Amino acid sequence: IVVEGLGDKWVLQELVPGHFEYSTSLLVIDGEVLDSICIRYEYDRNEYVWPNVEELGTAHCSVSAEHLAAMRTLLCGYSGICNL
Repeated sequence: IVVEGLGDKWVLQELVPGHFEYSTSLLVIDGEVLDSICIRYEYDRNEYVWPNVEELGTAHCSVSAEHLAAMRTLLCGYSGICNL
């Protein structure tokens, strides 16, 4: 991407096929997750490539303890709102 590389401040997002996308917003203070909300989006295509996709619906869903633990590893020392 650049000659110097990306350094260590980036998270790489890969294309994961499927009609559903899960988006979790977290309220975090010093790496501790105080609250979370997850929304599942449904799309008309198996690969989300904007603008060639249409949203069919949304639904709120719970976040498992296992997933919260994995997200917490990315948030060490962070305070604020994070969307994963």
